[in-house]
Amino acid sequence: MFQIGVTVDFAETIAALNGRREQLPFATAVALTKTAQEVKAAEVHEMTDVFASPTPWTLGGVGVSPAKKDYLTAAVFLKNDQATSRGTPADVYLTPEIRGGARDLKRFEYAFRSAGVLPSSYFMVPGQGAKIDQYGNMAHGQITQLLSYFAAFGVTYQTGFTSNATAAGRAKLAKGSAAKNNAGFAYFVALPGGHLFPGIWQRFQFGGKGNRQGALKPIIMFVDSAHYEAIYDFTGVGELTVAAEFPNQLQLATQQALATAR
Repeated sequence: MFQIGVTVDFAETIAALNGRREQLPFATAVALTKTAQEVKAAEVHEMTDVFASPTPWTLGGVGVSPAKKDYLTAAVFLKNDQATSRGTPADVYLTPEIRGGARDLKRFEYAFRSAGVLPSSYFMVPGQGAKIDQYGNMAHGQITQLLSYFAAFGVTYQTGFTSNATAAGRAKLAKGSAAKNNAGFAYFVALPGGHLFPGIWQRFQFGGKGNRQGALKPIIMFVDSAHYEAIYDFTGVGELTVAAEFPNQLQLATQQALATAR
């Protein structure tokens, strides 16, 4: 959230209200709220300019708190209560894009760390074998499968599907399906200091049950830093929009106030 002060010529506004001073708080609250809504629209438009294929989740991460007659403040903010485990709240992952610097752990990273999969101080990035969705992010279905495989579902990561895989379930994946020509596979974790790059790897099994050797794919890599450059000028967009919109919105609000005055 950012704060921008606006200056109102109350004498001019009261004159526009034909002296109806009691309508001033209403008109001002309406103008502030309408301006905040314009700021939100401008922020969303800016996201489409600075981010490559932003997701609907990201575009929906800007919120507005309206002004009231007895509280002449409207707020535009990044949401932090997007109550679903399918995404990290906007203020968590967009703040580094605004300020620059290290990002916080994403919700699924907390889950993997709690399960002992992700080492302390490391972050997760997609590997070459990861499934990528239309927005350039790791596919949610594959993240869900990995959370289940490593029994990482719990209080830190809740979804409509919270079933951790059993030993029998993992054995079924490893066996594959000859009828469907699907190779068996297993996931395993490579920790820092080993011969493989740290991360979650997928090992495919080809042939009979006894063949435990197969192709390897890096699904998720563990990296010891995740930094962003400041590319999203959230405050600047807001300031420019307020300067351009508020005078017009106040004029329209005074007309509305007169039309609805009793």
